[in-house]
Amino acid sequence: MNINNGDYLLAIDGKKVTADKNIYSYFIDLAGKQVKLLVNNKASNGQIGYIYLPDTYEGSAIDFPKYFYSQTKKKGLIIDGRFNGGGLDPEIFFQRLLEKPHGYWTRRYSEDQAIPFLAVTAHMACLTNRYAGSGGDELPYEFKWNKMGPVIGTRTWGGLVGVSMFLELLDGSGLTSPDYRIYNENGDWVVENEGIEPDIVQ
Repeated sequence: MNINNGDYLLAIDGKKVTADKNIYSYFIDLAGKQVKLLVNNKASNGQIGYIYLPDTYEGSAIDFPKYFYSQTKKKGLIIDGRFNGGGLDPEIFFQRLLEKPHGYWTRRYSEDQAIPFLAVTAHMACLTNRYAGSGGDELPYEFKWNKMGPVIGTRTWGGLVGVSMFLELLDGSGLTSPDYRIYNENGDWVVENEGIEPDIVQ
C-alpha cells in the first residue's frame, strides 16, 4: 500500500480531512466497509515530528509514549492540543518535552548520545482551538509560560475551574460543583472565562 509511519492522512473516501473536525468523525458508519484513503509524506522530509494530545488524562497517558519516544531527535515538534478534553494538569507531559541535554557521550564513527538520552532539542509549536478546555486550556497556557514556541489556532474556551467533589443522592442521581481554580505566580486569576489567545490566529 506504500503507506509509512508519519505520513499525512489527506482525504477519506474523497472527503478532504480538515483541522476543524475531529479525525474520528470521518470514520462514522464506515465499519466493515472498504475505505479509500489519500495519504502523502511529510513536507519537512521527516524532520518535523507530531504529538497529538486528545486530553490531559488517560487518553494522552496511553498515546503520548507512542508519539514521544520515536520523535525525540526531530528538529521540530508540533504539539496538537485541538479538541483536548482536559482531565488533569498536563505538567507530566511537559516534564518530558522540556528535558534538555546537559552533556553528550560520543565515540569514533558513531552518533552522539545525549544525556539524558531522551532530551528534546526540537523547535516546537502548539496547536489549539475553541474546543479545547479545562486541561486543554492549561496545555497552551503552560506552553506559553515555558516559552516553548508559538501557540497557533483559535482561543480556547476558558473553562479551567475544577471539580473534585461528587455527592450521590438517594434517588440515584448526583450532585457536584466547581471547587478549585488556577491562579498564576503573581496571585492573579487566569484562564477561566478568558481562555488562551494564540500567538498566531489560524
